[in-house]
Amino acid sequence: MKAEHINAFIQPSINVLREFVGIGAQIGDLYAKDRMYSSHEVSVIIGVSGHISGAVIMSLNTDTALRLAGKMLGQDVPAFDEYAEAAICELGNIIVGQALANLDRQGLDVNITPPTMVVERKSSVRFAVSRVLKTLVVPLETTLGQIELNISLLEKIR
Repeated sequence: MKAEHINAFIQPSINVLREFVGIGAQIGDLYAKDRMYSSHEVSVIIGVSGHISGAVIMSLNTDTALRLAGKMLGQDVPAFDEYAEAAICELGNIIVGQALANLDRQGLDVNITPPTMVVERKSSVRFAVSRVLKTLVVPLETTLGQIELNISLLEKIR
């Protein structure tokens, strides 16, 4: 993965959290994983295709997801229901969509899939793309909890 591809996700993440949720975010220490997996209960998966292919997973624990959804919806969200799910999916979609605009400005023709939500309470969720690509994790530290962007991308030869 190229640094400019990862950087395309960092500023949009901070901007979206500030503009759509009303919270600040700090970037934690980035780290690599050999496989793509989400160790948190809530994952929003967005596929990437075109000049770059792979996936982005926004991963967070249930408590953080509930706090974020509540802030986005303007009300207390006591349980992870369809409204909370829709809010968290939309948050991931907006972040990746804005990153896509940055990649487009780099001259890359890239498309994304609609977001898919996975809620798994018992173990980490692993993804098929993990067999092929390494993953870079971008931790976003917020007052509502940590959000992880798991980015696994490969640029195709043009």
